[in-house]
Amino acid sequence: MKRAHKFFLFSACIYCQYAVSAGDISDPVGLKGMMLGSNYADARDSDIYMCKEHPGALSGDKSCELVYMLEKKLANAPIEEMKLFYYGDTLHVITVLFRSENYQQIFSAFNEKFGPGKISEEKLTTRMGVEVDGTSSMWLSPTASILLIQYSGTINQSQIVVSTKYSKNEYSARSRQKTKENAADL
Repeated sequence: MKRAHKFFLFSACIYCQYAVSAGDISDPVGLKGMMLGSNYADARDSDIYMCKEHPGALSGDKSCELVYMLEKKLANAPIEEMKLFYYGDTLHVITVLFRSENYQQIFSAFNEKFGPGKISEEKLTTRMGVEVDGTSSMWLSPTASILLIQYSGTINQSQIVVSTKYSKNEYSARSRQKTKENAADL
């Protein structure tokens, strides 16, 4: 089955959000101490995140990037980027980029913490339209999902997307509205 996954943002998770038969996890869900549903001020007022506001953006009204840590790590593996996305003042999406060679280490840690996830190997399409083989693993809670993606081939980054069901609905609604606005400008 061919699925289109975006490479850098949470769109990959949006597509798979309601998959049945994924590994079950319990709420609350989060990474590195940032829990979905937490308040924007928690990151904005910390010393380790750089935050920006962009009202009405598809991915959220506000975002924060992890910048001030001696070593950025997850499951004792180095990470390249961690971003938080907020609709209003509520955290709804966490994305993490890391090098693919650390996928197994991070995957094993997720399995240890959340139990076995639903694994699928498939063709994935990057944001640039390049089709590559990949592996995705998913865990679901009643209100959120975790998607761990490993791209193969020449793409040496993998990603984690932790998101709420609300973020899927809000992203879709904003996308539809943006499309209507664009169509009105023809």
